[in-house]
Amino acid sequence: TKIEILISDNASTDKTAQIVAKYLKKHANIFAYFQNEENLKYDKNVDLTVQRAKGEYVWLLGCGETLKPGILKIILGKLAQDYYDNVLLNFEIYSEELEKIETENNFKINRDLVFTSKEDYFCQMKFGNTPISANIVNRKAWTSVQKRALLVAGWAHFERILMLMARPGYRKTFYLHNICFTLQREKDGWWNKEGLF
Repeated sequence: TKIEILISDNASTDKTAQIVAKYLKKHANIFAYFQNEENLKYDKNVDLTVQRAKGEYVWLLGCGETLKPGILKIILGKLAQDYYDNVLLNFEIYSEELEKIETENNFKINRDLVFTSKEDYFCQMKFGNTPISANIVNRKAWTSVQKRALLVAGWAHFERILMLMARPGYRKTFYLHNICFTLQREKDGWWNKEGLF
């Protein structure tokens, strides 16, 4: 009852709709599926996903991540304790090329942290929110900055977090040290393309 799984299909041409239909039949109470009539590109699709969500927080997940067992319970417990504008999640990286975990603890910080200034956050975390799946955002904080133009295409999650941390009402950011998910470094993935990461 505390989780909604929202899928924003950005006009895909694969079998996403048929696959999701099976889950909708089994779990209609937690699944929401939206199919864009045309490809809105990454940034608009991410903004639209946050707008369509119903919860207070939105965990932005990419296509290849695997959640760690029990992590949702841990995250929900942490979010129930306080209000955060955004949350940064620790993760491990699996290399498809090497066929093994290449990075076990991405941030190498083994305790939870709370940041009340963007300066402290970026000094300690070194712009660690670059993978979309490492971010949980407060929906209201995100939508409060959503009308501002983005500087670079393909990085909406990164720019919106910078914007919400720079806005006058910014309160705090939480870093969860638990390994929350495994990020797949694909052989031909976006971060292996020259100049994109």
